[in-house]
Amino acid sequence: STFYSTTQGWDFINTWSMLPSGGYPVLKWQTSPQDVTVFSTKDGALVSTGSVDLNKLVVTNNAKNAIIFTPSSSNVTIDANNVLTMNSAVSSVETVIVNIAAKPDFTLTSGSPTRLTIALVPDAADPVEISSVADLAIIGAYPAKNYKLMADLDMTGVAFDGLCSTSVPFTGVFDGNGHVISNVTNTKWATQKAKVKGTGLFNATKGATIKKLGVKSALITGIDQNVGAIIGQMQGGLIEECYVVNSQINGYDHVGSLVGGVNDYNNDKSGAGATVRNCYGNASVYSTNYQAGGLTGTIMKGLVEKCYFTGIVKNTGDRAIGLAGYHDNSGA
Repeated sequence: STFYSTTQGWDFINTWSMLPSGGYPVLKWQTSPQDVTVFSTKDGALVSTGSVDLNKLVVTNNAKNAIIFTPSSSNVTIDANNVLTMNSAVSSVETVIVNIAAKPDFTLTSGSPTRLTIALVPDAADPVEISSVADLAIIGAYPAKNYKLMADLDMTGVAFDGLCSTSVPFTGVFDGNGHVISNVTNTKWATQKAKVKGTGLFNATKGATIKKLGVKSALITGIDQNVGAIIGQMQGGLIEECYVVNSQINGYDHVGSLVGGVNDYNNDKSGAGATVRNCYGNASVYSTNYQAGGLTGTIMKGLVEKCYFTGIVKNTGDRAIGLAGYHDNSGA
């Protein structure tokens, strides 16, 4: 309370008080416990030399001071600042449940999430095996590794922002291994004030390979360019033997069922182009403004071969085309 009373001149004799467990000031007439709300959580991942700041995985009104994180495994340690580390390396992916509770003087409000998961990743695993929805967090944490999907995944009811981003794209290999990811919903970027380019299962890739993956019953919506069910923005690389069915993909521009924007590695036509090969789509693709295509929204530098589309493509103007909404290989 010294900062508030000395620097700000707050009255801690008659008006304000601090709870024994810390946190922000409360009014003196208030009684314990105080409510704390966890609005949402995200899963995390780490290798033996890494760490995870659990405060960054929860959205709450006072996480650091009002919440206790308790792991289900003795192979991890959580310090006083809520930073989780691994005690010893693992030989295969292990999932640790971290329980969330309120500190003394606080009560977790009804409906708040009470757990999140942390995937412990083998240091030398190549590829890293993905066996659950929670394991997908590994890809976001380590976008340069190679991965192999070991089971079909149903993402019904899962809050999902997409994997990676245009600033930190996925650069490894994702082998779907003949499995299907269903009921993916990525609509976080549908109403953001700041436009975000790249929305999909993978928001953005660079020189990556995505292969032998099916996506069905997906709902992907972005407010800006490059929206696709599998990849939003694709810079170079390869996507092959993949399909998207029974899905809805919505965006402002560069919208496709598989890939939103197909670009070269450098995203300026100076690098190697991208390839989409042996894929198909049967989905509903809608652009609120510019290019919409059945398979890809645009091809700025790349190749689409041995692919087909049997769904519906619409936009508010006249820029909806069956396979690719716009094709410009002038830099090829």
